[in-house]
Amino acid sequence: MRRSFLPQVDPLSRNEQLKLVQQARLGDKDAKIKLFASLQGLIIKNILKPLGISKDLWPDAIQSAYIGFEKALVLYDPSKRSKENGELVKFSTYALYWMENFVRRGVKQEGFVKLINSTSLEEFASRRDGSEEAGENEIMLRYRAQEKDPTYKEATRSLFRDILFEVMEESLTPREREILVLHFGLDGEKSLTQREIAQRLGVCPARIWAIKERALEKLRLHLLKRYPSLKFLLQ
Repeated sequence: MRRSFLPQVDPLSRNEQLKLVQQARLGDKDAKIKLFASLQGLIIKNILKPLGISKDLWPDAIQSAYIGFEKALVLYDPSKRSKENGELVKFSTYALYWMENFVRRGVKQEGFVKLINSTSLEEFASRRDGSEEAGENEIMLRYRAQEKDPTYKEATRSLFRDILFEVMEESLTPREREILVLHFGLDGEKSLTQREIAQRLGVCPARIWAIKERALEKLRLHLLKRYPSLKFLLQ
């Protein structure tokens, strides 16, 4: 099912949403699609635009929102009332909370890989705090060695790319590495969306999302452990 840029559905009343929630919980896929489609305008207006997510990243962001939508579908209590006005909480209001959480999580998780892949060694050198933390000397020694290479100016980010691949090799499974390489275009090819990766590997997009999130967290923790001086990129 295509979960990004679904046909627009007019906003639904609380009772209409509740009916679709009940049907979706009973396994009605059409009801589930219609309910999520009715939220797409809210996702764009209240999550994607305020977070400044560029349109080319919307498909993956909406996929992350869908994971939050599914969680909200399970946890939503139609009898819950708002603490502010005492009115019954609409599913859309409740779902927005979970969808934003999952979109923010995706943005944060992916951000450090993009930063490492685009940070120059000169920037790293300028951000050093002089504490000689573990792993920092290794980076700087490699930096100075490459700095003397006359061809180095043609690839100023090669060291960080090497570090990224080294830690990926140490900490991730082959499938996790494959998904990150495809998703971020780390092999020099065009980066793929989660849906495109799912189609290539023959699995559902939600499965790709789960593997990617797990892989990114493992990678971040291993990078922090081995190279604490990279923390300004990893926080």
